[in-house]
Amino acid sequence: MININDLHPIGIGTWTISKATYDKDVKGLLYSFKQGQNSIECNASYLAGESLDVVADFIKQIDREKIFINAVMTYGVKNADDVYKFLDFYLKKLGTTYVDCITYGATLDFLEKEGFEPIEYLKVVRELQKQGKTRYIGMSNLSPEDYEKYGPFDHFEGCYGLETKVYEDNGLLKKAKASFVAYQPLRRNRTAKMNYPILIELAEKYGKTQNQIILNWIIKHKEIKTLCKCTDIPHIDENLQSLNFDMELTDYNRLDEFRQPFFDNLKVKYRENEEGILIHQVPNQDPNGIEKYVASYGTDKETMKIK
Repeated sequence: MININDLHPIGIGTWTISKATYDKDVKGLLYSFKQGQNSIECNASYLAGESLDVVADFIKQIDREKIFINAVMTYGVKNADDVYKFLDFYLKKLGTTYVDCITYGATLDFLEKEGFEPIEYLKVVRELQKQGKTRYIGMSNLSPEDYEKYGPFDHFEGCYGLETKVYEDNGLLKKAKASFVAYQPLRRNRTAKMNYPILIELAEKYGKTQNQIILNWIIKHKEIKTLCKCTDIPHIDENLQSLNFDMELTDYNRLDEFRQPFFDNLKVKYRENEEGILIHQVPNQDPNGIEKYVASYGTDKETMKIK
């Protein structure tokens, strides 16, 4: 089994993986695994669980104990029975007797408005840990106050990238650094499309792509792990090659100091009834105003519920 401290710095995301692109996706997952990427995140809300069928076929072709499976709980978890139901769904779909980590992926108000207090949710997950059905416990999208109240956790996911430095500004990146995993570190290629002068300059200086500059800065300089969805082999190689060079400290520091006014001025919230942009929606905002908000989960919430 893989220790959580031995995970590859680029985790495998499964956003948009589906039966429609089955051959490409399975081939890409196998290629990533053979290149050393040893963790994969599964989310039952993606296409109402369809992505899990693709991931399951990938897992069948490798040694189960050599892949770290992070199972994400989201909408539809209203009580202890739902947690067990969700986990049973994952285990059955993936053909395994355990997952390596259970991470709650939605904001806490999805638990609270159902009367399922986060502390009670965590008690259930810790019981599953005792039973050997999960090895680690994770959370995501928490405010610093909630992290202080309910944490620490073995695994914490937060949006983080060159433009999206919310968790650095509020101090949680530093507090949770050992367990922090940055999701949407490239904003699904949107950051590079902005063509910031500093990225153009550094990409030319080091002979790399803008995305490689960003990943290298996050992983090597900020020393945190990332989560990237990619089943296109040339792009997988591009991501992995971001680990094969070092930049000068002055350039790393310049990236530290980079600020994007649009994202800096966003009012961020951690519960729906507050004012602002929900934390997990932040990376999807468009500084140019072309797209307002791209839904993070891509399907109707009703279809995400595990029957």
